[in-house]
Amino acid sequence: MNSCLHFSEVNRVLGFFIYVIKILIPLIVIITSIKPFSSAIFNGNSDDLKQAIVVFSKKIVAGLVVLFIPIIVPTLMSYFIDDYNNSEVKMCNNCIFSPGSSECNNLVLKARELFMDTSDVDSMGNEYVNVNYNDVPIEYVKKTDNKKAEIVDRNSSKGSRERFLKALDSMSNKLEKDVKNGAVWKYSNKGCKGSFESALETNTYKTNCALGIVWALKSAGILESKQGFWTISDGDRHSIGGSMSEADIAEKFVIVEGNAKPAKELIKEGKIEPGDVILWYEGGHTNAYAGNNAWYDMGRNFVGGYGSKENYTFTTFGPIKIDFYMNAKVWRILKAK
Repeated sequence: MNSCLHFSEVNRVLGFFIYVIKILIPLIVIITSIKPFSSAIFNGNSDDLKQAIVVFSKKIVAGLVVLFIPIIVPTLMSYFIDDYNNSEVKMCNNCIFSPGSSECNNLVLKARELFMDTSDVDSMGNEYVNVNYNDVPIEYVKKTDNKKAEIVDRNSSKGSRERFLKALDSMSNKLEKDVKNGAVWKYSNKGCKGSFESALETNTYKTNCALGIVWALKSAGILESKQGFWTISDGDRHSIGGSMSEADIAEKFVIVEGNAKPAKELIKEGKIEPGDVILWYEGGHTNAYAGNNAWYDMGRNFVGGYGSKENYTFTTFGPIKIDFYMNAKVWRILKAK
């Protein structure tokens, strides 16, 4: 779990406190030095004046140290922490030492979205953290004529990835059947259940991009009941959120770096295959590749559903042709072991 994202607002409050201290220090130094200087000058005592100068100099040095802490600390950390600019520590420092910066503001906004509804327990007693899974930026949309894709040939996917694809098929088929029978499946960040089965049992017809993928991974036996993950994207910095650490992800998946290449290039190179989970470079989006340039997607893609981003209704989970993903950049590809 990204603790800096969790505590970004606390870090920002601490940052503003430090900022106030930085403003007060010169005032404190001046105010506390006026009396010794004035007394020494009026009394004409050279020894008192020298002492006042020594004390004033020490205060100046101490004040300068405090003032330059926001520069000194990150500089030292950059020498001792590998890949500091992409580290979680850098994210913390953005708010602690630059609380008014755009980086900190973006982090706080991201945290408010991600952790609006902190937890939910499904009908089987499994706890799942509910988050807001952002989607590929809307500017990718409105450019293409997208059509429902046929179920693709999956001979290249074996074992766990085959089970994952079958689970996604089953989920999508069930959703489409429910929709025909009058059910309304919504994109939501609140009150979602920890598994697809639990959502059906409780008639809780809502999910979001990474949660839908996690549901299928659980149904396929790839993830355990309390495991889950999502993508955290902050500009060029990316990390894994949820109950799973990087080590947990590496235990369950073969990780292939996308290196910000467009999906169509990675598909051509054979790095993206049917049954792969895709963590996108922009927007913190997560979905799965079905093959034949089609996707399983539980985001607000405006292809597998309708409505606004605030009130989005699903008509299918896929597989669907979503052409704008072909040119979107990929952060990571997860291949289930």
